[in-house]
Amino acid sequence: MSSHKIKSVTLPEKPQTFLAWLLRPPAELRTTILEHVLGTATTQRVFLNGNRHSSPTGPTMFSLAEAAHGVNDQLFGETLVLGFKRTIIEVHSGPGNTKLQAWLADQDLSGMGEGMTNGFDAVHTLEFRFPHRNPRITSKMDIGLMVKCKNLKHVTIDFDEHELHYPVPEALPAVVLRERYRLDEILKLQNLRYLKIQVPFYLGLYEVWGVRELAVWFKKEFKKLGMEVDVWAGGWQAPKSE
Repeated sequence: MSSHKIKSVTLPEKPQTFLAWLLRPPAELRTTILEHVLGTATTQRVFLNGNRHSSPTGPTMFSLAEAAHGVNDQLFGETLVLGFKRTIIEVHSGPGNTKLQAWLADQDLSGMGEGMTNGFDAVHTLEFRFPHRNPRITSKMDIGLMVKCKNLKHVTIDFDEHELHYPVPEALPAVVLRERYRLDEILKLQNLRYLKIQVPFYLGLYEVWGVRELAVWFKKEFKKLGMEVDVWAGGWQAPKSE
């Protein structure tokens, strides 16, 4: 974080004008200005078509990054990296996931250092939201997206009631959920700090016992790996393992 303090920044009508000027200050001050312009965390939703309105980046970040392409590659990378630190990406469908991955793969961040290569390396927060009965994690694309984001810190996965029971009426145990949805691969996320397995609010404790069991298992496995990760099953937090 820079030591510079900025009271206000007014963007010109043409982002290219602002970006061209932004090349003049030293890197530390430029970072402070970009942080101020990008603001606090925003949520960006990626739906079926992964369209422009629901692009994987927030409006300000997306417009600035797009404009930066025609100004300077370094400035483009800085805008994208700082913006993703403030962006919660909600994935709402399998096709949207595919479009998002294609977009991330196409963003060249190789000049940003710290081992970065493309957009996957800039993603910090992913949330998989499926409010309708249409399981998507079974497609394996969600786990695939997670493990490509090596700097991922926060993950939330929504499970539908159907996914927690099918094909039997009883709640599925953690071992079945792990095998069915490849959940063990989440342990590959070495920078993860927060994992939440979301369940429908109307389910009773008995119905989600497999999810709680899963949360406890994750907590213990992360500890074995020397990782301190907050793990939640809905509104219930897995206790620290002894």
